[in-house]
Amino acid sequence: ADGLSQLAMAKVAADVELTEQKRKIISERIEATVILPLRQELWRKLRTDRALEGQLVEYMESLQDRHQSFFSIHESHQSPVLWRSAVYDLKQLERELLPSRQLQAIRSSAHQIHMEHESRMKMKTPTGDENQTTDLKILAADDFLPIFIFVVVQAGLKAPLRTRDLLWALADESHLQTELGYYLTTFEASVEHLKAQMLDNQEAGSVAGKEQRWRRTKSWLK
Repeated sequence: ADGLSQLAMAKVAADVELTEQKRKIISERIEATVILPLRQELWRKLRTDRALEGQLVEYMESLQDRHQSFFSIHESHQSPVLWRSAVYDLKQLERELLPSRQLQAIRSSAHQIHMEHESRMKMKTPTGDENQTTDLKILAADDFLPIFIFVVVQAGLKAPLRTRDLLWALADESHLQTELGYYLTTFEASVEHLKAQMLDNQEAGSVAGKEQRWRRTKSWLK
C-alpha cells in the first residue's frame, strides 16, 4: 500500500510539473504572437524620461570599477569573482525579448547570488559542524540588496528604466504574484536606489544622505 501511495504521489507531482511546463510553453507562445510584433511600437510609446535614463546609464558605467565596499556589501559577503555568474545572467535581461524570459533572467541572477553565497559559506563551515549556524548560509534581504545593486551596475544595462517600465506593463499578472514579481520589485528598487544616488550626488559622502537613500530603497520592497 505504501508503495502504491508513493507511486500515486510521484504521478501527481509529475502531472503538476508537466502542467507547469505546458503553461510556460503556452504563455511564451502567446507573448511571441501578441507582444513581439508590437514590441518596438510599445518601446517607443513608453513615457520613460530618456534623458534621465541616459544620465543613469552613464552614472552606472562610472561605478563599474568601484570596490564592493562602495555598495555597502559587508566584507564577509564580498565575492572574490565579483558575482560573475549573477552578472552574466542579468546581462540576458536586455537580450531576451519575451517578458517572461526577462523576468526569468532577473530571477536567475538573484538565485546565482544566493547559490554563490551558500557555496562559500559551506566552504567556511568546519567539517562536521553543519549545525553550527545554517543561518550563515542564508543571505538576509538587507545583505542581498547591496549585492544585487552591484550586479545591476556590472551588467552594463543600456535601458534599465524602459526595461523596468515595459516589464511592469506587459508581464503576466500570474507571474507578478510569484517569486518573479518579487525579484522584479527588487530590480526596480535597485535601479531607483542608483537613480536617487545619482541625483543626490552632492550629499553622497554624508552618513545622513546614505541612510536616507537606503530607507527609500528598502521602502520599495515593503
